[in-house]
Amino acid sequence: MESAGVPQDAAYTPRTLVLCFDGTDGSYGANNTNIVKFFSLLRRDCPEEQSVYYQPGVGTYEAPGIMGTIRQKIAMLTDSAFAMYLDAHVMGGYTYLMDNYVDGDRICLFGFSRGAYTARALAGMLYKVGLLPKDNTEQIGLAYNMYKGTSKSNAQLATGFRETFSRLVEIEFLGCWDTVSSVGVFWGRHLPFSASTTIIKRFRHAISLDEHRARFQPNTWHRDAPNKSSASGDPESGTLYPSSADKEGLSQPSAGPTQTDVLEVWFAGCHSDVGGGATPSDQVHCLGNIPLRWMLRQIVEAQCGIQFDSDALTQMGIPLSMIYPVATVMSRFARPEVKVKEGKNDTTRSSNVNMLSAPETSGPASDPLYGPEAAQADMEDATQAINDALVQQKIWWLLEIIPFHQSWQDENGRWHNAWRWNLGRPRAIATNPSNLHVTVQQRMNNPSLKYTPRAVWRTKPSANWVV
Repeated sequence: MESAGVPQDAAYTPRTLVLCFDGTDGSYGANNTNIVKFFSLLRRDCPEEQSVYYQPGVGTYEAPGIMGTIRQKIAMLTDSAFAMYLDAHVMGGYTYLMDNYVDGDRICLFGFSRGAYTARALAGMLYKVGLLPKDNTEQIGLAYNMYKGTSKSNAQLATGFRETFSRLVEIEFLGCWDTVSSVGVFWGRHLPFSASTTIIKRFRHAISLDEHRARFQPNTWHRDAPNKSSASGDPESGTLYPSSADKEGLSQPSAGPTQTDVLEVWFAGCHSDVGGGATPSDQVHCLGNIPLRWMLRQIVEAQCGIQFDSDALTQMGIPLSMIYPVATVMSRFARPEVKVKEGKNDTTRSSNVNMLSAPETSGPASDPLYGPEAAQADMEDATQAINDALVQQKIWWLLEIIPFHQSWQDENGRWHNAWRWNLGRPRAIATNPSNLHVTVQQRMNNPSLKYTPRAVWRTKPSANWVV
């Protein structure tokens, strides 16, 4: 069988395909998100080894001119309120993969806010209907409609479609900054398998401790419920197969890891502090730098094939030693797999940044690969101000007094649903112990900041401190 026009016997070196999805209204500008910053760090000069894709979160672009500008503004507002372009965002990423993926390539997805939801929905679409061969543009709409379907008969059709037309693929790495559970401000939308799938090898998620707006509830990785009745309240069960909460009817793809390596870590700051975009891009220190560097180290640890531009790292104030600690790496790994662009800071290194945690009583763990430069930078960024949208933009309070439907999973995995007024209610943490970044403790221990995390635990608080 041929893959994307490449014969089986042709010499082909697998590439890494990196797809980045920005948040609502997110695009390049004066206040760039961590998605834009992350994309700027990727090597873009080696298409034979790495192909990169960036999707803004602005809905759609119009031709220049007065009417085009007006239509653009209207599109942005309607997309923000009702997620009008969510389907187009997911299919845009799918089209890129269809046109570029060759068997053996590694797929890595990243997103912030609604863009994180888009990345996870794309993974769900790939899981349910597979990836069409190149140049099958006319089939994408049908594939997406099958992905969105919720009935048992649809599940059987999706299985047949996948086996007839598509290829099975894996997601090497899925990295998210503060995925939200409502992708429309006024009208929430849910897509199948957007919270978890079995084709994802590694899932990394940076979550905000201090966000407390009604329409910015965190969409964490959905844990297995203990039984069928406990899973019935999962909002995904309503978008999957209401007549069969155990997903009966959809055969499981043979590709994919047996279990996803999941790590979700809570960081100090509100939504745009964790995902970036709350401060000017040229501001040296901000809370958003901490989860950005954390994600970079997770990528290096995963050795998923992503290549960075060393000069871009240095220009952003992220010396290579912050993510490729020199003291231990080269002696521990004989075959470095993660590369950086040759330049003024020419080097090729790999790392295994262990995710260490410690009991609540012993304080943060010390990771030998979390070098002194990274620790110092984190400490400086951890003292920066939190950007609370409910304080800075009072108009958000209009949504706090409107009752919305909310779903949450408790510490035992059981799902609950309720209609309620949010009224600035803090986020709730169900997992215990939960993973908190060490800078949260550093911020709490700084008397001048008088910081207490806004989020509340559903049970007695307990934390694993991670770096």
